[in-house]
Amino acid sequence: MGVSLFALCLWTGLIMASTAETVPACTASSTSATNMPRVAKCGSTSSTTVVPVGCLNEGMLVEGVCHCPSPYTGQRCEEAKNEIQVVTVVATINVSVTVKNWKFSPEMAIYGSSAFNSFVKIFEEQMNIFYADIPGYTGVKVIRLSNGSVIVDHEVLLQLHFSDFNASYNASMNNLTQTLQNNCTSNDKDQLCFTEGASRVTAVPLSPEDLSDECKNASVVAHNLQPYYEAQVINNTLHCVSNCSTWSPHPFHCVNGKCHITSEGPKCQ
Repeated sequence: MGVSLFALCLWTGLIMASTAETVPACTASSTSATNMPRVAKCGSTSSTTVVPVGCLNEGMLVEGVCHCPSPYTGQRCEEAKNEIQVVTVVATINVSVTVKNWKFSPEMAIYGSSAFNSFVKIFEEQMNIFYADIPGYTGVKVIRLSNGSVIVDHEVLLQLHFSDFNASYNASMNNLTQTLQNNCTSNDKDQLCFTEGASRVTAVPLSPEDLSDECKNASVVAHNLQPYYEAQVINNTLHCVSNCSTWSPHPFHCVNGKCHITSEGPKCQ
């Protein structure tokens, strides 16, 4: 019995040793506490298979592919791009109209008061219809209400292509001026009518601050990276460039390695 038991153990050991040599080893492929799959590599030294991995930097894994928020890129959203083109920019036109069929009250002059907010709600609804055909129109922002029937100083908000901004802006200005030749908004119960000849339209040029604001838009540059990007016009196109970009006015130079933007700023890796 002792000899048979020894032979059985020896035979089992040989099988396990043989199996260990022929079956490729794998690293752990379990999921983390956040249910994001970890990296796992299997196989011999001659070939490896990479199991789909979790996305970094708030990327979304859809059907095995990471969809990255701007400016992140890479298979796992692991790297930030150094230049991001901004296709459209926000522009404004300053407008003043006098609403002649509405009685002004002193409370309306107080920004944020109930009287102010009630009038602004109606004004926005009416003007969204009235201004709808202006190229690039996205909305209005009321700045102040003052006495004189009701004088409404407001901004007309536009979204225009940067590459042909001047032509687009002028077209919107002309359309707006023409629209204000109509003395009343829609014909429903909240119709607003304007004093003829009292409307004023003023162009607002794009400023460097306006361009910088485009790089503070989270859909262009993630919040945690915004301090390391600034606006630059490159070949008549607007870009947000990082401190690692050669287009940056203040580029970060690496003696060793390549510059990468991280949430802590530029680093050489």
